[in-house]
Amino acid sequence: MKNLINIPDYLYINLDLNNLSNFQKVKLIIKGKLIALIFSIKSENLFCLIMNFLHGKDGKIYFENNYYVKKTKDRKVFYPNRRISNIFIDYKLHINKFFKTYCLDEINFQDNDLVIDCGANIGELYLALDQKKIKISYVAFEPDKKAFSSLEKNTKNANKQLYNLALSDKNEKQNLYKDTDGGNTSLSEFESTNVEEIDTKTLDSFNLKNIKLLKIDAEGHEPEVLTGLTETLKNVEYIAIDHSDERGFNQEKTTVEVFDFLYKNNFQVVAVSPYREISLFKNSFQ
Repeated sequence: MKNLINIPDYLYINLDLNNLSNFQKVKLIIKGKLIALIFSIKSENLFCLIMNFLHGKDGKIYFENNYYVKKTKDRKVFYPNRRISNIFIDYKLHINKFFKTYCLDEINFQDNDLVIDCGANIGELYLALDQKKIKISYVAFEPDKKAFSSLEKNTKNANKQLYNLALSDKNEKQNLYKDTDGGNTSLSEFESTNVEEIDTKTLDSFNLKNIKLLKIDAEGHEPEVLTGLTETLKNVEYIAIDHSDERGFNQEKTTVEVFDFLYKNNFQVVAVSPYREISLFKNSFQ
């Protein structure tokens, strides 16, 4: 339903769409259409004013220095675009859902655990762990410059290393196909006219050890990312990986390639996301 009418995610974050009555569905469709009209407003400040009127109870949003910002009770959260709609209604609810989406409640984190974030975007993984008062060592990779700039701001107080590059199977220059507004920027070619040549690295080239969690969301480029970390695998306890339909022009899933690679390298599935095609794997030797 949500895909057919393009309902913004935040409108149904706490709804079960399959159990709505016909009246509730029509009401949601109308609300989605109205929000779509608001999203078409070009003025950033007017957009923020209207959205605060509709959804400002959890904290106001505003536009400042080319960032959309939401000020919550505990922090400021920065977005490069109107994907800030993810946290309009309830920031903590969104962050808690992100935590469950990547099956992070299955992991017994300790302070100073090393967490690697491949495809960090604005740093939601760090924000989710920080919301749970888990103090980690955070290494993040994000190739999109606008998203990376927000990542820097959102992890201001973190013990971190941030890299504005993409992980792949080779250390070389590759084309990055950008979709900053949709959060779908990828090295796997799709229908994007916004193309930029960037540096790519293998995770193996960073020689990282004692990794508690490696999270991978590479928008369809997951098989190449995995190929580039074969030496690092023995040092990883958990891998949370997105294998949904995001690869290339045909939007293919990477499930078969991901599961085959990880099974062959002694990782077993320990949890599956209730929200997206994301699986949590554990190293059988740890």
